[in-house]
Amino acid sequence: MDSENVMNKTLSIIKFIVIVTLLYGVISLSFRYIPFLSRYDHLVIITDSMDPVIEVGEVILIDKKLEISDIKVNHIYAFYVDINNDNKEEIVVHYIDEISKNGEQLIFKTRPEVSDQQDSWTIQERDIIGEYKFGIPKIGKGLLFLESGLGKAVIVFDIIVIYLIFGLFKAPSKEPIDIFKDEPEKYNYK
Repeated sequence: MDSENVMNKTLSIIKFIVIVTLLYGVISLSFRYIPFLSRYDHLVIITDSMDPVIEVGEVILIDKKLEISDIKVNHIYAFYVDINNDNKEEIVVHYIDEISKNGEQLIFKTRPEVSDQQDSWTIQERDIIGEYKFGIPKIGKGLLFLESGLGKAVIVFDIIVIYLIFGLFKAPSKEPIDIFKDEPEKYNYK
């Protein structure tokens, strides 16, 4: 294979990677800025506190467009809470078990599926992310891997390998042969 063919193959691979990256970017931005899609967020469940209603590894869809007046007891919500008292808020998905008022502020007590006991924390209106709508089982672990640095590298590598494999099976292009290109003056050709 001559250097021109190698250069053409390399440029072709780079173009392919750029196109795939742009498509990924467009799809990602769609979920952030298209009004219907941007109201939802997805989360991957990593603990068994809501098992069997929501299982470990399940991807759940959360409706972020939520009016506080619509929050109901025994419905499932995602919210921020500092579980470990380390000043870092984690996202938790549990039932709202009790709603009370502290002055004008609503206070919420939550509970997991695996227990009848309320969680030790209380949350406020600002902590609630959204309401659980539905889940898709067993794909969360794969998504977590794909979001990792190694997962992204594997995707890029797989795309390149697939592209090269399809390139091997592609029919060779039939370019017209110019028999006069070496000696155009001999044939009065310019």
